[in-house]
Amino acid sequence: MWESKQEIEKLSAILMKRAQVIEAGKFDPAQAPEIETELGVILLQLEYFEEVAHSVSADTKGVGYVAMFGNRKKKLPSEEKARKISNDIITDTLKNIPAFSFTENGCHMRAHIVAKRLKDEGIEAKKIFAISTNEKPIENDNLQTSSKYINTLGNKTNLWSYHTAALIEVEKEGKTLKYVIDPPLSNHPLTVDAWLNKISKVPLMELKNGSQILKRDYRKTNLGKSTIWRDSIGNFRSNINIYFEADVEFMTPIHMVEKKISFDDEYQQAKEILLPKFNFEAKAAELATFIQGKGVNNLTQTDITSIRSQYTMDQIALCIAKYSSGMYKGHGVEQMNLDKKLFPDQEERNFMKFVVYAISLGSPMVIQMYSNYVNTLQVKAGSKTNLKKFKTDFPKIFLILKEEANNIGKNFEQDLFK
Repeated sequence: MWESKQEIEKLSAILMKRAQVIEAGKFDPAQAPEIETELGVILLQLEYFEEVAHSVSADTKGVGYVAMFGNRKKKLPSEEKARKISNDIITDTLKNIPAFSFTENGCHMRAHIVAKRLKDEGIEAKKIFAISTNEKPIENDNLQTSSKYINTLGNKTNLWSYHTAALIEVEKEGKTLKYVIDPPLSNHPLTVDAWLNKISKVPLMELKNGSQILKRDYRKTNLGKSTIWRDSIGNFRSNINIYFEADVEFMTPIHMVEKKISFDDEYQQAKEILLPKFNFEAKAAELATFIQGKGVNNLTQTDITSIRSQYTMDQIALCIAKYSSGMYKGHGVEQMNLDKKLFPDQEERNFMKFVVYAISLGSPMVIQMYSNYVNTLQVKAGSKTNLKKFKTDFPKIFLILKEEANNIGKNFEQDLFK
């Protein structure tokens, strides 16, 4: 209860200062939306801590404290031990898991895998989440992460509305220190401030008991009165700039408002479903990065032979589909002559174009276009023999399309081979 009252006093003081600045007219009117959102987030915290304070009775003294801040007497690893283990995990994941060099997607998967590695070494981890959005009503991502590989716009900086990583507490000279383990961002553990500075250009407000506050705020989405959530599918309102610690079992912010499954079950999901998916995408991005750096017209026969031996047909097809065709044409990898360079044989080149078409129009799949999409693939393939070739020679792509169809209640393989 004392801790709750302390937070209430601190938040009330912040509100008073903001009110005094506004009353004195000492603020930039252009920043009014940001200030309004910040005040809303502060009020959310006040409501939460006031409820906790009022719920603690003489019979339950200390329950609120333990629930909010955990058992501070737990045994912590030394900074030296934790740093060595963390450095080994960072080195190993970056060396052996392609998805750890690919920040276009999958931070929730990477954080969970790092947390599991730490747990296996006897170090209990938490998660740290940062959420930052700009003034745009949609596509308002404001956080940035660097990547070893290019994205579909041809650069190595990816924008996100939220980012997460594993967080550990260590002991040094009787003090508790916190470090973030985020392999793509740093080859060593980072302090929380250093981590925030790497991903955000604007200051982020710490949200105590963030997962509980997000859960409470989510209940207001259907009434249109939520402060943080824009909708019930996981998007955030504009001008949200917060960070908070959370239980290690939470993979994404939306998981905080849904029924939790166990950490180990989520790890299996990350390992068996997410990791292969992001490793696959990472290899395509790796190839795109090489081609962009070399230039399509500068690819030598040695380069082409190397590409054909080091990358699967699936990976090459995904690279072409994502980085040199469709809406991103010309941004990631130069389109001109790429097909001819990689596939001088006309028949092979035409089949690759068919597969690229299948990817480009089939991911993501939409129910309204599904029947037309399947019919078009049947026509373009020309025969069931070619459809079977598609399935056997491009198993990863075919599986992705099956999963996309399954998400909208369709059986892609059955419908395609009718």
